[in-house]
Amino acid sequence: MSDAAPSAPPAVSLNGVGFEYGNTPVVQDATFDIESGAFVCMIGPNGGGKTTLLRLMLGLNRPARGTVRILGRPPGRVRRSIGYMPQHLQYDRAFPVTVRDVVRMGLIGCRGRGGARVREALETAGLYDRADTPFHRLSGGQRQRVLIARALVSGPQLLLLDEPTANVDPAAEEHLFDLLTRLNRRMTIVVVSHDLGFVSSAIDYCICVNRRVFTHPTREITGEKIEELYGGRLSAVRHEQTRTFPGGG
Repeated sequence: MSDAAPSAPPAVSLNGVGFEYGNTPVVQDATFDIESGAFVCMIGPNGGGKTTLLRLMLGLNRPARGTVRILGRPPGRVRRSIGYMPQHLQYDRAFPVTVRDVVRMGLIGCRGRGGARVREALETAGLYDRADTPFHRLSGGQRQRVLIARALVSGPQLLLLDEPTANVDPAAEEHLFDLLTRLNRRMTIVVVSHDLGFVSSAIDYCICVNRRVFTHPTREITGEKIEELYGGRLSAVRHEQTRTFPGGG
């Protein structure tokens, strides 16, 4: 009998997942695994199903068919192990909320060490010196980092980010990418992005989504695949990748 410890389950596992809004199919027969510790980019056209897949991973949507498992369990049972940054943030600029307040919101339902967790999340995001700054006074890139800190404050094992580089300048985008690369040393990261420049050597592989879902190592994301996915010509960046592709589907 082997004494080897059982391997950890994938961070994310979808098997035959389908989802519709009304009679409109959004995700069809999605089957793939994201191994623990991976850094994955999800790409595809608007309305192709990327945000829906994130909502399925979060347990906010339930699949019409198939199964979704996060860390080997249904999403609703491991929500505290998932950090999430949404695509859109709507807030009243006149509301007197500080950076510290926004990050603390990520602790709703958590117990103990609130102050220490908030400080650690802000330090990780490089914003502790802005803790008492009104949120509306920050730049777009700083606000994105605050929202990442809010997603980190509960100590997740899986971080899901929906368009984190939207509406930020190139310098802020580079700062965000550096932050995510560092975070990937201790957690699995899934990023939704339209920015094909984000598909870089730090990304293990891409999940291409347009109702149906296919996974590719980063080196296989060619101009032809992008044209097929988006239905038209777009610029793409190809980078060689040496890490083992862990996905399926």
